[in-house]
Amino acid sequence: MDLRIPLLVKIPVLLIISWLFGGCGTKVGLVEEGNKVLIKPVNLAEMPMGEGSLAITHVHVLDVRTGNLLPLHTIWIRDGLIESVFPDGTEVLPGSVEVVDGAGRYVIPGLIDVHFHLDQLRGLPHLFLKKGITALRDPGAWIEAYGNERRRGEQLPRLYLTGPHLDMFPPAHPKDALIIRDEEEARQQVRNLVGRGASAIKIYYRMSLGLIQAAADECKKLGVPSTAHLEISDVREVIRAGVTGIEHVTSFGLALISPIEAEVYRQKVLADNHARREGRYEMWSGLDFGDKRNTVKEIFDLMKEKEVFFCPTLAVFEVGEESEDEVRGLGFQKMMEFTALAYGKGVDLTVGSHSYVPYASYGSAYQREMELMHACGMSLADLIRAATWGNARFLGAQEEIGSIEPGKKADLVLLSSNPLEHVKNLENVEKVMLNGVWVD
Repeated sequence: MDLRIPLLVKIPVLLIISWLFGGCGTKVGLVEEGNKVLIKPVNLAEMPMGEGSLAITHVHVLDVRTGNLLPLHTIWIRDGLIESVFPDGTEVLPGSVEVVDGAGRYVIPGLIDVHFHLDQLRGLPHLFLKKGITALRDPGAWIEAYGNERRRGEQLPRLYLTGPHLDMFPPAHPKDALIIRDEEEARQQVRNLVGRGASAIKIYYRMSLGLIQAAADECKKLGVPSTAHLEISDVREVIRAGVTGIEHVTSFGLALISPIEAEVYRQKVLADNHARREGRYEMWSGLDFGDKRNTVKEIFDLMKEKEVFFCPTLAVFEVGEESEDEVRGLGFQKMMEFTALAYGKGVDLTVGSHSYVPYASYGSAYQREMELMHACGMSLADLIRAATWGNARFLGAQEEIGSIEPGKKADLVLLSSNPLEHVKNLENVEKVMLNGVWVD
């Protein structure tokens, strides 16, 4: 059993929560189906569903779970679901099937973005969808903030939303935060958010360890992931508290410096939220992972033991080679080095774009993040696995999306070139399918 994704737990209280807080239909992030609790996108009922049968033939299919490329296969899709995947000519298709010739094309599962921020950027989810991102999670925004996007009439990716992040006063981002004052309030707000449709909970960096533990424990009871952005907490203590994900490579910094330095940094950030913006580059620029090898090993061992996901979001911290700021440049290189160490030690890496980043054109932040993770030494097979199957597991939605297998949703990306040959080939998107329906 995958303990990170507690799908086989009976949670009758979810039905009560849904009733109390008006959660029904598209509002419910969790759906009880038999004795399984399935995590669902909030816009499920709004998404077009394919009807009838369609087959993509003569196509090369990437099995993301094994990393193997299956040449000249047929993907048979019926009513929005993958019915069968087989070598060309080994099964007989019904005469009513619409056939699409995929000769010379490559198919991967829809990409998933587990760290997306809308920030009032109109049309960005639809733009991401056209680039092959068929599901996303916004870790820290009111679900209502997506109302305009959902009313625009454009196809959208699957929206897995957390609601506002949990934080203590004074919050770094007041418009996106829920203020937590004690452990009971932390637990109650988790219940409130899940009842309103949140499919995960985001814990923000000013939260004390006791409040983090209370929130993470409530998430575990309800069967939803909890993920944390840290600045002034030791990541080892937070992992032991029970969170299932760590957002941003910078969340590891405090554990990698001396206790005296850590306390100085904590007090600066507690006094001024903005102190972290330059302070984390200064912190990271001075790190020596050789001197801290035992701490690094302890962190990675804990993450593997507790099955905690790591979403680096490198692109949002990127400093270009042309920068004259040596401290920032060195700090970013250390972030890259740490991510490479995590990959080498078998930590579960995931892919998140942060929506817009300094060294990518508008709408291409996700692709830049994949390039940086590949530059950290990730093989293309492992990178694509992280962006699909791994991200689906982080969402808790791997029963429905994340791989090309019978019974899964037909979320597919048709590429014109081999994605295992060059990371840029992942940008050569010819067609995108969501729920068995071609996008635009």
